[in-house]
Amino acid sequence: MDDFKARCLSFCILLAAVTVMRFVIPECKMKSVSDAFLSLIVIVAMFLPFTDRKAADASGFSFDMEEYSENFDERSQYEAALEKYIGDTLEKNGIKIEKTDVSAEVDGDGYIVIDGINITASPSEDAQKIKSVIRDECGLDEEKVTVN
Repeated sequence: MDDFKARCLSFCILLAAVTVMRFVIPECKMKSVSDAFLSLIVIVAMFLPFTDRKAADASGFSFDMEEYSENFDERSQYEAALEKYIGDTLEKNGIKIEKTDVSAEVDGDGYIVIDGINITASPSEDAQKIKSVIRDECGLDEEKVTVN
């Protein structure tokens, strides 16, 4: 939204500058050429936001794909291990589940931060029992658990 506001403000300033320039340019043979040039600037400014500017924006953006893929692979491995651990623990306690999804991040210090745990269980299973098993057996925060 801030980007949109900045573009609108820039466009309004451009229109004000073009209006002032039209009054400043004296009446002569070049008046029509200067008007055409100023109109062209306004038209380009109107349609510039709709063009693909990814190449222009990428100049100040550094992205290390190798580091990202390593972090992504590491995070995926942790999530898969946590999903298996939680699923095995619930089944060991007699709770039938269909699917376990864990959303986790690895922080800058290498610690695993669990954002959420989504468990799809049989309709006959008690959500509170599932949460208490995760809290007691796995040692995880039950507030981050969602049971469907």
